[in-house]
Amino acid sequence: MNPYKRSHAIVLASAIFAILFATAEITFAQKAPFRLCVSVEFMKQCEDMLAAVPNSNVKCVSTVDKIDCITKISKDEADFAPLEPEEMWVAHRFVKEGFIVISEVRWAEFENRNFRYEPVAVVRKSSGIKSISDLAGRKSCHTGFGRNAGWKIPFSHLMDKDQLPKLCDGINAPTTEKDLFAISNYFKEVCAPGAWVPEKDKDLELKKKYPNLCQLCENPSLCSRDDKHGGYEGALKCLTQKGADIAWTKMDAVISYFKLDSQPIAGTEDYHFLCWDGSSMPLNLNNTCSWAKRPWKAYLSSSRLSSADIGDLQTAITALRNKGNDLPAGDQKLPDWMRNVLEISNEPPRKLNQTDVIFHFETHVAKLTTPISYLSVGKNYSVTIEKPSCATGSSIKFCVKNDLEKSKCLSLQLAAAGRRVLPKVDCVLAETDLECIQKVGNGQADLVNLSPKDSDWAQRNYDLVPVLSEVEWNHNKDDIGPYRYAIAVIKSSDPQDYKNISALQGKKSCHGSIRSLAGWNAPLAKLRDLNLIGGPTCGLTIQMSQFFGNQSCVPGAKDVAIPTRMPWLPTKNLCSICAGDGPLAGQAFTPDTVCKDDSSERYFGAEGALQCLLDGVGDVAFIDHVELHGKILASGDMKATDFKLLCTNGSTMSNLTNYQACNWGKIPSNQILTRSGDEWEVKREDVRLTLLKISDTLGPGGKAVGVLKLFGPYFGNNDFLFKDTSIGLCDYKSVPEFKSLISDFDYCTTSTAPSLFSSFSILIFSCVALIMARFS
Repeated sequence: MNPYKRSHAIVLASAIFAILFATAEITFAQKAPFRLCVSVEFMKQCEDMLAAVPNSNVKCVSTVDKIDCITKISKDEADFAPLEPEEMWVAHRFVKEGFIVISEVRWAEFENRNFRYEPVAVVRKSSGIKSISDLAGRKSCHTGFGRNAGWKIPFSHLMDKDQLPKLCDGINAPTTEKDLFAISNYFKEVCAPGAWVPEKDKDLELKKKYPNLCQLCENPSLCSRDDKHGGYEGALKCLTQKGADIAWTKMDAVISYFKLDSQPIAGTEDYHFLCWDGSSMPLNLNNTCSWAKRPWKAYLSSSRLSSADIGDLQTAITALRNKGNDLPAGDQKLPDWMRNVLEISNEPPRKLNQTDVIFHFETHVAKLTTPISYLSVGKNYSVTIEKPSCATGSSIKFCVKNDLEKSKCLSLQLAAAGRRVLPKVDCVLAETDLECIQKVGNGQADLVNLSPKDSDWAQRNYDLVPVLSEVEWNHNKDDIGPYRYAIAVIKSSDPQDYKNISALQGKKSCHGSIRSLAGWNAPLAKLRDLNLIGGPTCGLTIQMSQFFGNQSCVPGAKDVAIPTRMPWLPTKNLCSICAGDGPLAGQAFTPDTVCKDDSSERYFGAEGALQCLLDGVGDVAFIDHVELHGKILASGDMKATDFKLLCTNGSTMSNLTNYQACNWGKIPSNQILTRSGDEWEVKREDVRLTLLKISDTLGPGGKAVGVLKLFGPYFGNNDFLFKDTSIGLCDYKSVPEFKSLISDFDYCTTSTAPSLFSSFSILIFSCVALIMARFS
């Protein structure tokens, strides 16, 4: 062979070998899987998904909520997640250049439609409305208060077109009422059914104040969400049957109501579309002119992805969807992981025999499709988020106690803004509850969330006022409110026959904290009510200590801050069985930790009080039902079979869920406080209504419950912003009167003295109590 040809062949063979080797490397190299954000509660379903599609090249990353997911994608700790348009807006606000939209989740029956729905305005031709400015003083029909197509979209754009702003300034009122005032004065008659605010009494009050906003409803006195002139087609009935001038609804409803896709009903020609730019078009399938088009839910990813990565990820999503379609779970439903992990569904309002489909953007298009560009294509949908109501320069300033709590507060700020809750939330950092109380008192902050005892103290010393209470979890859904049940717990192995509660006398007691109503005030109140202890406040604590044989652990009883307010406490006796940081009572490694009002004391808090029982140090523990069930037993660190309830009649119950029948009284839950004074009346109402709206939207059962975990642990940290075990907020006025539970025992008064005590004998008793406390 010619040497030149031989060398050429060798080079060619080497090149081919190199290509084959490189190809082999690519083929056999394991590419890092794409990381999908999954809520921690659905991680098991994600495992089911990966088991069903083992070669999906996807793995799941546990996230607390959608805000956490957006954070993880921005930090390269996750790669993609399904988000609603409102969460995409949050992502844009979070890191403007950090995200891209790669795919949409479309309903199968509308898979060729670029938008989920198109809000439209239908006008009666005889009304003479020929421009946007002609709408003032007209009769207007709406799908419902606060709904997208019939409320938020038209009014955000009317705000944007300067039709309403001047009216907003016509009243000094909370933001919600400013909106109602402006709209009430803009339109002559309206049907705006539904709850205007989450609170029923306030809702009724506002509807009586602005009756013209319900005047076109079928039942103006109720103006409820299910009014026949509400909803997409109901707004059109309002237009055609009540002589209204304009109806705000969506295109699908117009097609269905007027039968535009078959034989239009008689009178269709009497109506036309009013377009966003003020022009008009006849009602037909080809002349849609929407005010804003709601985008589909979509998969958001990181802008770090290359075009090749985008294509691979889109392929992986399709593979998961296709496999899910092949795995029916009965009754034509999809596997749970399709609905909860990929957020693809065939449930109503979709048809049961059809499944959501994935529409992928071309990779080069996806690289340019940022969240804000995605939202802006449909006639500026972002405007409906950014200008949903009357503009307000004020904000609701939440006082937080550390940087981590501020982080959750800032997440709340974004989540609330994405769901159009106004005024916006701001976060003010302090170091302690006392500093927060002071900042609210001097106007640097607007609200602080406090325990009932701290709330009482803030009201007495800083003139703050409670406006809301947290709603507590309960096994019985019919008994949920702003309270907990105080309970007494003994070991299940306790052989004592408690024929009545006096049998507790001489037993050793565990109380969790002197700041705990369930651990301290409730047993004091019950023992007094049963006449087992008595006399003035200053002596009750001494008598209770003696009732339990001077062998108790009440963490905080010796703390400097407490004796300043309760110098009569027999601290030695109330701390006699505490353990500090030691393994058992009297064996603290650090003596100063004994009886401390924090976790350095082994028997601090509800869990510590139960540990006091398990260690055999105490005989009875006083805690509340929420701490027992919502935290301690739920964590699995302690077993329900180790304990039983002790009732105030001396009976016991092994079923720990019977606390409604076996308790030591109700105690109030945490309270939201703000400034008092007439000059702060509007701000107080804004605080109250804004937080109620946030709870209603982001809390359990809300439309955006998965966006932010409003209640519950925050990255392993407890009770940030609200108590972990709370499930909502309610108006403070609905809270039963608990004040005496605090005032009778936390302040040296004579309100609990028997009538036979003269003021002189009370004074002597108090002095003796103080002397005894000093030497105890």
